[in-house]
Parts: sequence; C-alpha cells; structure tokens
Amino acid sequence: MENQNSFTFSFKRFTLFLVAILSIVSIICICGNQLFENKIIFACEIGGASKVNRIIKSTFVDEIPVFGSSRAQGCYVPSILGKNYFNYGIDGAQSNVWLFFLKHELLKNKNTPIIINFDLCGFIKSTGDVGNYILNYSETRQLLSPDEQSFHYHLPFIRYYGKFESYVKYFLNEKTNFKRHTDNGGSFEKYAMPQEQFNQLVEQRKNTQGKFMGAGHLSDAFFALVSQTDRKIILVVAPYHRSYVESMSNLSEARLFMNTMVEKYENIDVIDFSTENYDDSLFFDTVHLNYKGAQIFSSELKERLSRVL
Repeated sequence: MENQNSFTFSFKRFTLFLVAILSIVSIICICGNQLFENKIIFACEIGGASKVNRIIKSTFVDEIPVFGSSRAQGCYVPSILGKNYFNYGIDGAQSNVWLFFLKHELLKNKNTPIIINFDLCGFIKSTGDVGNYILNYSETRQLLSPDEQSFHYHLPFIRYYGKFESYVKYFLNEKTNFKRHTDNGGSFEKYAMPQEQFNQLVEQRKNTQGKFMGAGHLSDAFFALVSQTDRKIILVVAPYHRSYVESMSNLSEARLFMNTMVEKYENIDVIDFSTENYDDSLFFDTVHLNYKGAQIFSSELKERLSRVL
C-alpha cells in the first residue's frame, strides 16, 4: 500500500513537471514567433512571406499591385511607375501563385488597376520556396503539394525550422542594399555581368527550347476571376533577351492567346515588351533585367500605362 502511494506521488510530480516544461516551451515558442515575425518577416517588404501576408491581411485602397514571378520582382520599379505601386513579385512563383494573389486582391473593396507580369511560358505551376507560405498556412496550403505540407507548419515558431536563414537573408538584403536595390517590394540586381559570361548564358538559352502553355485549369481560373470584376487588369510582358524569344517553339500561340483575351474581355489590356530589343548590358541573365534595365523598362512602361489608363 505504501509503495502504491509512493508511485502515485511520483507520477503526479512527473506530470506536473511535464506540464511545466510544456508550458515554458509553449510560451517561448509563442513569444519567439511574435518577435521573429514582427522584427524579421514583417520588417522585410521584399520577402515572399511578407508579401503573402500583406495580400491576405491588409487593404491599401489606393495601392496598385504588381503580381508575378521573379521577373516581376526584378523588373518593375514602383517608385518610377508611381507613388501607389507595390511590387508583389516572388522568386520561383508562377501562375498558380499570382492567381492566388489576384483572388485575394479582388476580394477587397477597391477600384485601382492591377498589373500582372505575364511570362511567355504561360500558365504553369510553380510555388518557389515553401517558406513563403507557412506563415499563413491555413490560407496557403492549397498552393503546396502534399509532399510540401506538414503538421508542424501549424505550430508557432517551430514552423520556421529550416527557413530562418532565408528570412534573415531577405531581411539583410533589404536593409543593406549592398548587392541589390530594393523599392516597395521590388528587388533589383545591381550586378553587371561581364559580356563574355553573358554570352555563355545566351548560348545556353539558344539550346533550350521554351514553350507557351495556354489552355488548362489555371487559365480557366484566371478567366473566371476576370469575369467577376470590372477592375482593369493589365497583362505586361516584361522584356526578355532576344535569345529567349527566339527559343520559343510556339511564340505565335502566346501572342494569339493574349490578343484573344483583349478581344474577349473589356477589362483586360496587354502591353508586350517581348519585341523590344534591349541591350545586353541591361540584363542580369536572359530572362531578368538588372537594375539599370529595370529603370529604363519602368519608365517606358509608365508612359504606356498612361495611354491605357
């Protein structure tokens, strides 16, 4: 009987100890989560996680958003386009992601135009870094494949395990502006690649065939969203190096698709810079402009937008 009482007492002590440890760990995780999000993630406008959170949680009535891939992030300079522009471009993201952004933007009570960087590859699926989506996991898990989903993304602070370095990298890039220039969500490469090295990229591009992807569930989702709004949606094809354009196997299909959209939907316009022959010195690689090129493109785009708007 005495041994049983001793065992019961020890079990209660162990239970209390375990509860105390779990409580301390929970408090540390919650506080660490708040601190990391407020001081690192939310303090970095160029980070994908910050942009996803911004489109879901915030409404800026006068804001003109720019959605798209890394080509959006590195080509559109908001301060040149106008005072109300914000660049939501995300590295590695494609149509499925900017459709997610467009869907949330259209839920807001706004009437500003929407700029979408339209890549010549068309409607393809690519999410980029999983770390962009785990902050708002309940809303964004639809963007992730089953293999990319995990229970621990629901847990504060623990969800960022393995991703801390990438968040800090974006934060430092924005605050130092050492290798890149940042501007209202845009992040622009300052590095000017030597011509010989750039020529090698051009040769690689010539040996890589590109293809436009049009019809499919992603394009259907886009048309469904466009049909639900009167807001002006402008698809902009930012400049490519001529070697990329020449490598497209079905470029005529891409241009026919864009022309058809303009004819079918009154609130869609297309501004195509893919026919512009920008100098090699304005590119970072064959699909991305450098900061100098982005400045020139943004100035020219501003003038063309003034005609459309």
